[in-house]
Amino acid sequence: MEKDLSLGRYYFWMLTFLASMLLLVIANSSILFLLAWELTSLCSFSLIGHWYFKPESLRGALKAILITELGSVSLFLGFILCNASTLTSLKPVMGVSILLLLGALTKSAQYPFLIWLPDAMEAPTPVSAYLHAAAMVKAGVYLLARMQWMGMIDNLSQVIAFSLGILSMVAGGILMLFQDDVKRVLAYSTISHLGLLFSSLSLGVAGMIAGLLHFLNHAVAKATLFLCSGAVEHETGERNLGMLGGLFKSMPLSAFVFIISALSLSGVPPLGGFLSKFLIFIVSLSPLSGLLGKLLAVVLVVSSLFTFMGLLRVTGGIFFGTPAKEYHAKEPPSDMLAPLFLLATAVIILGLAPTQVISWVSAGLVSKDLEMINLATVNILALTLTIAPLLAGGAIYMLLTLQPKKTRDLYLCGEDPNLFYASSVKIYEFLREKTGKCFGLLELDSFFTSFATQANLYLTRWLTSNITRMIGYLLVFLLFVLYFSTWVIGK
Repeated sequence: MEKDLSLGRYYFWMLTFLASMLLLVIANSSILFLLAWELTSLCSFSLIGHWYFKPESLRGALKAILITELGSVSLFLGFILCNASTLTSLKPVMGVSILLLLGALTKSAQYPFLIWLPDAMEAPTPVSAYLHAAAMVKAGVYLLARMQWMGMIDNLSQVIAFSLGILSMVAGGILMLFQDDVKRVLAYSTISHLGLLFSSLSLGVAGMIAGLLHFLNHAVAKATLFLCSGAVEHETGERNLGMLGGLFKSMPLSAFVFIISALSLSGVPPLGGFLSKFLIFIVSLSPLSGLLGKLLAVVLVVSSLFTFMGLLRVTGGIFFGTPAKEYHAKEPPSDMLAPLFLLATAVIILGLAPTQVISWVSAGLVSKDLEMINLATVNILALTLTIAPLLAGGAIYMLLTLQPKKTRDLYLCGEDPNLFYASSVKIYEFLREKTGKCFGLLELDSFFTSFATQANLYLTRWLTSNITRMIGYLLVFLLFVLYFSTWVIGK
């Protein structure tokens, strides 16, 4: 971005987002919270569409603002009902919970609203690292945590949040295996981890502590991965895994930071991601978590398998193997390397010295639930479930990507020099062949695109056919809003 002529606009929206995110966290009223919520969506829209001359950027920005604004309207209606009701009957509570939950689901790109986040990767890489990995997409998780702690979520909404969370875990893990773009791979990984956060928050106070610790671990590690991918793109001008490869020799420092962060997200000890996943397994296997906890443990094993394979694929595709063309890459400048090493240091510290962080997270969540968890009975099983996906994922990846040793013709001097060339595309081709169109059920992008196209054509014909009719529809809508507001105030 050093030659970007719109840096002033870029920094304006980045700083505005920083202020709005801080306001969202410290807001003590629904009005301030909703204001900050809207500002984050506006900043995201502007930053995704920063390069507005690219059709992909405009499409990603429009998709993001439409889906997140759907959640904003739901959040607004939920706050109206919340403020107008004493919340003494079950029906209003259920309505408020579902409306607020819908806002959280759209903001955090949970199923079925996950389609906007991968397309948001057309934004500059620092935006992807900050907004769409560490901060903005976590706003929905933060809202759900506040709802849980304040008792604003009923049992039905809690089950919905848990169910959509585990579905997002699996969908994100599977879909990341079908991507060739580095940032889209990381985006689907983010969706999977956000689903884990939604599910863990449904397991009581202990689940909230484990989930919030993973909240922090994921934010730090995923931001590092995005910034590393930006450094690679800065040096090569390429984000396609099929074109990249062999950059470990020319960018060893960036490769080291990327690998450390990827291992942390995968749950490799002794990094931060291992500890938070281990705690989530402990909580989910405890008797207090019941059937939901056992289900989360099973789904977490499966999603961890997929995400680890996906991270192996993107790591091998960037730093190992043979590139499709020669790159004259080198380490990025020191001002780009410094943030990478700072974040990588945080990833390591969160794993080696987590006590202080856990005390901060649990300070406001003191509960007897923690004392009732028998660590001795679930410790070994939780450790096994944390490590097993790593071993299985590594073995499957090796079987699918490593080409067997073979001889060559004499004029090629015998053996192929790339005896064990790890192809980042081979696993993609294998899975694509085996699954066919099934992954479309998880992605839902074609469904939403078709729906939006038909709705646009219908509304265009309906509203623009006659200016008088359009004004009449507008007046009817305003009268409905006025009547609804009067009814709420009267209640």
